[in-house]
Amino acid sequence: MTRLARGVPAGAELEYTDVNTIAQAMLDRRAQ
Repeated sequence: MTRLARGVPAGAELEYTDVNTIAQAMLDRRAQ
């Protein structure tokens, strides 16, 4: 079973991404 990806896509401009999305992406990355 898989889950939908979430967070920051590869090559995304971080200045257009909100802080909560970046934080969640970092937490999900560390969890794997």
